Amino acid sequence: MIVELSKPFILIDETGLVQNIALFLNYEEANVVARTVYGNNALALEYRYLVQEGDIYRNGTLYNKLEDGTELPAQYIPTQDEQINLLQNKNLILEDQLTSTQTALAEQYEANQILEQEVTNTQLALTELYEKMEA
Repeated sequence: MIVELSKPFILIDETGLVQNIALFLNYEEANVVARTVYGNNALALEYRYLVQEGDIYRNGTLYNKLEDGTELPAQYIPTQDEQINLLQNKNLILEDQLTSTQTALAEQYEANQILEQEVTNTQLALTELYEKMEA
């Protein structure tokens, strides 16, 4: 069984206007279609940003064009590998923080044990004093 995996590509015309988002098997195929349909300087980009028809590509950056004409940088869509790496890094940070917290708790427990011993010694000393006073 042959499985073909298509990926979405953003088709951009010669002026930098996002014209379409379409599925292709690879980057070369998407670029050929973009140039054939939208002109020799048209291009295709892998769909890694949240854009739609009418948005703008300028100086290597995609922008969402709002109704009032404002242009905002398009939101990046991380790959699964990037998401996994990010989560792994966060996990390492959390593990370090957990270890630090456990160490701090152990140190606090030991400090409390020392204080309890000092309180016990003080109580014993006071008891001895009271006994001497009664005698």
